[in-house]
Amino acid sequence: MPNIILILRGVQALLAVVTLGLIAYVVNWVRERLVFGGLDSANFLLFDSIWTLFIALPFIVFSPKFFPALAHQYALLGVEAATVLFWFSAFISLAVDTSNIGECTVCSVVKAAIAFGAFEWAAFVATFVLNVTPMINNRNKGVSGGQEQPAV
Repeated sequence: MPNIILILRGVQALLAVVTLGLIAYVVNWVRERLVFGGLDSANFLLFDSIWTLFIALPFIVFSPKFFPALAHQYALLGVEAATVLFWFSAFISLAVDTSNIGECTVCSVVKAAIAFGAFEWAAFVATFVLNVTPMINNRNKGVSGGQEQPAV
């Protein structure tokens, strides 16, 4: 099972890099052409890519080995759950904001960024489920080897 999770972590990093490149192009294009700023949802997807590459994945992957004091199982799950919510809200909000765009080059890039964001969200959901399932299955197994503890 850890090999599957490690492979999914690599896929998550790759998808984050691809999404970062696509959405950075879109944000730059919008900022050059519009006076009022840009799409907040595109900026949020840009944040998600940066969050994933520089905060979430390094913490989730490297803290258990190099900083075990920081790698509490609930902290790792909390970061992963936050990342799942970030990606879900980002790709959905960008899809809603750009639901009626045309067929220009930047429009195709936005659609690709939305698709890669959805795949990134699915990859994080998969690793979250793979990490939560053993915790749920073992929650009643304590020192007694799985026997019920008397209420004190």
